[in-house]
Amino acid sequence: MFFTKEKKSFIGKALSSIRDNYRRFHERVEQVKKHKEQVLAESVIPAQEKKENMVVELNISSVAKAAVVVLVMIVLSYFVYEIRGIIVTVFVSFLLAAALDPLVDLLQKWRIPRAVSVLLIYIALLCLLPCS
Repeated sequence: MFFTKEKKSFIGKALSSIRDNYRRFHERVEQVKKHKEQVLAESVIPAQEKKENMVVELNISSVAKAAVVVLVMIVLSYFVYEIRGIIVTVFVSFLLAAALDPLVDLLQKWRIPRAVSVLLIYIALLCLLPCS
């Protein structure tokens, strides 16, 4: 009997190609690691030069800019705190408008004007709410 190589299927070829590519990639990564280690070993820096001192220079203008930014942030925070009731009201109104929009669109398809359909929805909601 003659032993012949069987033809590889498409999946077998793809898997062997992926395996070969991974092997080449892994070899290249190892080469890069070795090269990096070699470069680092060649460029040994004395211990006294490795220390890095960070120097921050402060001048009047940079301190003034920082102070102005902090003051503006404080004023804006106070302003938002004072109008928090208005912000909540606007947010709730946007939520209510988004919730009513599909029903208003449906009533518009029935040839009811938008303003009238909104009023009808509000009247219906007020009638459904229990009065205490």
